[in-house]
Amino acid sequence: MLLWAASKLPEAASTVRRNSIVEQATQTQQPDGGWTIASLGPWTAHPMAPAAPASSAGSNAYATAFAAFAMEQAGVPASDPRLKRALTWLRAHQHKKGGYWDAVSMNKKYEAGSMMELFMRDAATGFAAMALLNSDSSR
Repeated sequence: MLLWAASKLPEAASTVRRNSIVEQATQTQQPDGGWTIASLGPWTAHPMAPAAPASSAGSNAYATAFAAFAMEQAGVPASDPRLKRALTWLRAHQHKKGGYWDAVSMNKKYEAGSMMELFMRDAATGFAAMALLNSDSSR
């Protein structure tokens, strides 16, 4: 979040700090090009959190989309191999029929189809669309 904020408000973090954040983020990038929710920060387990489905093991659409978008905002070019891998992951994991990127809350299990349950899907889709749009417009 600081990386994104500093792209709009440079005094929020020095160039050295922004570069350090990018390096730190890419150290947690998965071999498939994505990121896991756990890689975004130290999280406390919540007793009401839904169990992660087997299909969500590994990289996560929200984490990958957010990391890619923040890197772009920080000035990492779409040609950077680390960002390219993230964007490739996003393209490969978009829901074929619905057009969205699926994600679930890590805090609480919500009623199926509820606005709260779909919030993470919306957030993942928003960041993924912005990251891919930014990468396509920089070509």
